Amino acid sequence: MGLSVNAEAAGDFELIPEDVYIARCYRIIDLGTQTETGMYGTKQKKKVMLSWEILDDPKMEDGRPFSVHSTYTASLGEKANLRKDLESWRNKDFTEQELEDFDLRNVLGAYCQLTIVHSKNGKYANVKAVTKAKFAKNEAGEDIKPALVNPNVVFDIDEPDMKVFESLSDNVKAKIMSAPEWGSKEPPAPKVEPSKPVESENVKIEDLDTSEPVNLDDIPF
Repeated sequence: MGLSVNAEAAGDFELIPEDVYIARCYRIIDLGTQTETGMYGTKQKKKVMLSWEILDDPKMEDGRPFSVHSTYTASLGEKANLRKDLESWRNKDFTEQELEDFDLRNVLGAYCQLTIVHSKNGKYANVKAVTKAKFAKNEAGEDIKPALVNPNVVFDIDEPDMKVFESLSDNVKAKIMSAPEWGSKEPPAPKVEPSKPVESENVKIEDLDTSEPVNLDDIPF
C-alpha cells in the first residue's frame, strides 16, 4: 500500500529522501464528507488526514523536520487502509470491542516508524509502511525517544476551532469547506484568552504557559 505525501513547505517543496524514519503523529484533521469519482462512479466518504513529523535527520533547509500527511477514509472496515495502517502501527489487531468505538485521537502523539519511497518520476514521496517504532536503549534499558517539535493539533469539523482552521494550508481549508458538514454554519470565533498580569519584571513569558504536558507513550492506543 502506498500513500502519496509531501513535505509541507511554501512553493516548491523539499523532497524527503527515501529511508526508514522515526516519526510522531502530531496532527489529526477531520475533513468531513468528501466526494470522490473513480472507476466505480462517484461516492461520498468521510475523510480524515493524519500528519507526522519526521524526527530523524536530515532536516529541511530551514532546520525544521519534514512533515508527511496521509488522507484516509474514516473507516475501520476489514479492508480499510486506515485499519490496516493502525494495526501495523500498533503491531496487533483490533478487538471486536475496540472496533465498535475507537477514538482516533488516541494516536495523537504516538511514535511510529515510516518507510518512505519515491515515485517512479522522482517527484513525490510515498509512505510504503507504517509500523511500530523501534528505539535505541540507554544504559538502564529505557527507550531513547526523540523530543517532539510540532505541537499536537486536532480539528473536528463538527466543533471547528478556527485558530486551528486558519493554520491549515489553503488546499486543506478548501477541502473542509467543501464538505456538507461545513455548510452554512457560522464557526465560532477564535477564543481569546485574557492576558495575565505580570507581577514582576523577572517573570518570563514562558513561565505563564499553563498547558498540560503531552503524553509521549510509545503506543498509547
